[in-house]
Formats: sequence, structure tokens, C-alpha cells
Amino acid sequence: MTSWEILNWEVLNLEILNLEIPNWEVLNWEIPTWLYKISVIIHIISFSLWFGGTLFIAGVIIPVLKQESIDIYGRIIEKTGKKFSLITWFLLFPAFVITGFLNAHVRTGTFNPFVWNETQTGKLILFKLHLFFIILAVSAFHDFLAGPRATKIMREGGSAEEARKWRKIAGWAGRINFIFGIFMILAGTSIVRGC
Repeated sequence: MTSWEILNWEVLNLEILNLEIPNWEVLNWEIPTWLYKISVIIHIISFSLWFGGTLFIAGVIIPVLKQESIDIYGRIIEKTGKKFSLITWFLLFPAFVITGFLNAHVRTGTFNPFVWNETQTGKLILFKLHLFFIILAVSAFHDFLAGPRATKIMREGGSAEEARKWRKIAGWAGRINFIFGIFMILAGTSIVRGC
């Protein structure tokens, strides 16, 4: 039995648990071309804002702030990080999910992710979806643990060694997300270009 079959609704046998198996066919409606185009535009803009924002913070704000004192660095990074995190978690990531599923439906003919692996395009969409889950996990670690801990230590004048450790951890989390973001671009391009 393959790992995909284990995830299949029938293998999980939800009927034994008295749970209804979702009728994905009810969700398979024709998406108007204009809605698909708007969805693609929102998807691309959302990704550009997230990816560009991370590059701007890492490539512009952090290098400029390294010339400032540690407390100023900590306060500005904390404010910038909180604002960007708020936008990311409550606007951009939800936009990725909604538009991603709409776009996947147009490309595969179904909202049901359990059958996407039947086509090459669907496999790329699943790969992209898995990358998105990894990005969510790394972002959560960065935004809710490593980043806040580093800025708190810097703001409160804690140990320079401890602050450096958490800044390095947060930096690596950001780099990892950057790499996964590149793979998302490659997967998205492959989906559209049929590579």
C-alpha cells in the first residue's frame, strides 16, 4: 500500500467513525474565466508581496539597522516584523490558500487534492502545496518564536551572546523560507508552462 493510498478517504474508512465522506463533486463547478484571471493576479501579487517583503527586510532593513545600536535595531526589527507578520498571516497566507485552490481547480478540474496526483500538473500542484506547508511551519517558528525572542533580548538589553544566537536562528529560518520560495516559483512556472 502506497503512502498516498493511506491518505485516501476510503482507506481511512471514515464511515466506521460515522463521519460522512465529503462529496467533492458538489464543489466541482465551472469557474468563470474572469474569476480565474483575478485569482491568478491575486495569487501572484500576494506571493510577490511576501517574497519581496522578506527580501526587502533581509537585504535592506537589517543591513541598515546593523549600523545602529542594539536596542534601536531590536525595536525597529520588532515593529517591522510584527507588522509584516500580521500582513502575512492574516492577508497573504489566506490569499495563497484561497487562490491556490481556485487555480488548482482550473488546472486539474477538481478541488479534491486526493486526485491531483493523477496528472503531472496535479503532482506539481501537490508539490507546491507541500512546499507551502513547510513555509507555514518555518514562518510560524520564525514569527512566533525565534524572531520575538531575539528582539526581546535585544530590546531588554539581555546577553549579547544570547541575542546573537536567536538572531542567527531567525536568520536561518528566513533563508530556509527564501529557498523554499524559489522552489515555489519554479513549481508555479512549471505548472503554467507545462514543464
